[in-house]
Amino acid sequence: MAGTPATSCSISNASESDYSEANACGGGTAYACYDLSPWSVCNTLSYGYAAVSFGTLQSTCGHCYQMQFTGPSSNAPGDQGSQTLVGKTMIVQAINNGGVSADQFDIMIPGGGVGANDACTTQWNTNTNDLGETYGGFLATCKQQSADYSTYKSCVLQKCTSMFGGSGMSSLMAGCNWFLNWYGAADDPAFTYTEVTCPSALTSNSGLHD
Repeated sequence: MAGTPATSCSISNASESDYSEANACGGGTAYACYDLSPWSVCNTLSYGYAAVSFGTLQSTCGHCYQMQFTGPSSNAPGDQGSQTLVGKTMIVQAINNGGVSADQFDIMIPGGGVGANDACTTQWNTNTNDLGETYGGFLATCKQQSADYSTYKSCVLQKCTSMFGGSGMSSLMAGCNWFLNWYGAADDPAFTYTEVTCPSALTSNSGLHD
């Protein structure tokens, strides 16, 4: 069981040390920090953070899982982005209990959709229309406009740049670029997973130790 929650930030992305502050999704002032965006370690390995279903996964907050991508998509048959992930591995730390099934990891990706509990529009002083579909974000919106892989990738990049290209948002923009480049703008890629010891790079960044 984790000793402390993951590090949280203020609405302006300043690190908070008061773990008793309520989550912004429930009306509090504790927001997710920008540096919880995923990043690549090398061409075949990335790190990141995710929400999981603790009850069905039989896990606790702070545990880490190694995902091995297998090629197909669980949502979009023939998805080119998912095919680019063959041979790639991602290790994620579970930092939230999300409304997902036992075999899903809801990776924290800038522009990936605000989900059911939206604090992003408040933190970024915008509206939901600027952040794409509630589930699927920029990618889902762009794929509605075009089924061509390069076209919808370009659309996602434009939306990322418009939303996260400003001052103080470099970590979020980097997360968008990671999604387009290392992750290949994959749409719900299939994978296998196993629990692993958390890399220190993940725990030191999140402040959460299992």
